[in-house]
Amino acid sequence: MARKVIFKTKHSIAEISYLAGLVDGEGCFYIGRTKQGKYGNGYQWHSMLKITSCDECLIIWLENTFGGSKDSRYRWTSKKAFCRPVFNWQSTGEMLDYLLPKIKKYLIIKKPHCEVMIKYRLTSKNIGSKRLPDSVSKQRFELLKVIRNLNSRFHDHAAKINSSSLSP
Repeated sequence: MARKVIFKTKHSIAEISYLAGLVDGEGCFYIGRTKQGKYGNGYQWHSMLKITSCDECLIIWLENTFGGSKDSRYRWTSKKAFCRPVFNWQSTGEMLDYLLPKIKKYLIIKKPHCEVMIKYRLTSKNIGSKRLPDSVSKQRFELLKVIRNLNSRFHDHAAKINSSSLSP
């Protein structure tokens, strides 16, 4: 189970740049939504930065250095010949708001992902649990479409071809 740790806000350039390298290689920027009641125009929105590794000491270093939360799961090979533990570290909320601008200048591969996430996080300011204005909801759906396109491994992925399925 995940254990939440309070995040720290003093980091060396080496720590920030190393985190950016990890994000470029093993990281994922995620924006998601789940159907919800009356708030948020019928959706509950989520955003996170996640790093996955088979090496637990790396995840422990991330948790000790930046805070966040970690968990572990087992992952099987495609033929289920063997399984191995896989460890995750994730950053959300205020911690994500702190880290994004810091790592952005060091990112190479995932810089566009980071820019989309920064725009998304700006839609979360001063809203709380109030119903989202339609303009904010529309902007979030557009950013969700962009991040899915950036995260897709396939050039002809259905999310890239048929983006109408993302609309509210």
